[in-house]
Amino acid sequence: GPKHEHLEPLLLGELRRRLGRVVPVVGLPTEEGQASAAQQWELFARFFTGFRPRVIVFGVPVTDGDREGAATTLQATLDAVRAHAAAHGAALLLFADAELADDLMGVLRTAERDGVAFVVAGSGVPAAAVAEQLATAIAPLLR
Repeated sequence: GPKHEHLEPLLLGELRRRLGRVVPVVGLPTEEGQASAAQQWELFARFFTGFRPRVIVFGVPVTDGDREGAATTLQATLDAVRAHAAAHGAALLLFADAELADDLMGVLRTAERDGVAFVVAGSGVPAAAVAEQLATAIAPLLR
């Protein structure tokens, strides 16, 4: 939800602190809570293909749980994301809130068991702490 809207600058600072250099952090310009994970991925795949990130953070908003057929959509999107990451040599990091619906969490946990990195933000955790969690997961992928 909106509690993660200030993550970009925080994550930028955390990564710079850990790696000793500036790592560009680019978030897709979608209104918080408006776009589903599938829509965000479509936006990236359509308009950001020239951008070659070394790490793709694929976040699933809690609001996705309210959508019809969300787990099936998420699975299909995640398959596309994983294929893209593999094709472009990018590392993939999944990101979700602990409050994400069980069926969606299940899709992400299955990918995690298959070796995909996954960060779960605890309920009510401040953005700075979430940025730290993400930076801890991302830093080794950039070294």
